[in-house]
Amino acid sequence: MRFEERRDAMLLRHDEARERMEARHEELRTRWEERQAKLSDRRKQNIQNHIERIIDRMEAAVERLRSLAAKIEDRITRLESEGADVAALRVLLAEATSSIDSADVILETVAAELRAAPETDNPAQAMGNARTVLEDVKTALREAHAALVEIVVELKKGQLMQNGENGADDSE
Repeated sequence: MRFEERRDAMLLRHDEARERMEARHEELRTRWEERQAKLSDRRKQNIQNHIERIIDRMEAAVERLRSLAAKIEDRITRLESEGADVAALRVLLAEATSSIDSADVILETVAAELRAAPETDNPAQAMGNARTVLEDVKTALREAHAALVEIVVELKKGQLMQNGENGADDSE
């Protein structure tokens, strides 16, 4: 009988220990889920901040190229008023402004997608889709930049030729 009492006491302690352990596991699980939720919110905020930085950088690039295009257009207009042939430069400038406008339109579209991405069911897929569209924006900006650089190179060539011709005429 003594053996059975000890065995019953041991089983009782064992059951109590199991209940305490299960309660502790549940408490830890709850704390872990709360922590994951906080981390998830923090991650979403970090992603949102990152997205805003990307959009701001792209918008700044568009504005810089627009400003540069406006300065170049003023320069071309001045040269045209002086009698220079700038038809080819005007075509390049039209291509550049078209690329800039295209990049701006695409950026506005993708900005809305990017800002909504962290709240979607599958944020990684939404970010991936937006990232591929951002590549189109980058490509358009590169094309615009290349066209503007080509215009500047042609403008400088024209100025050097005029200076060189004037210098040659002065020495004769």
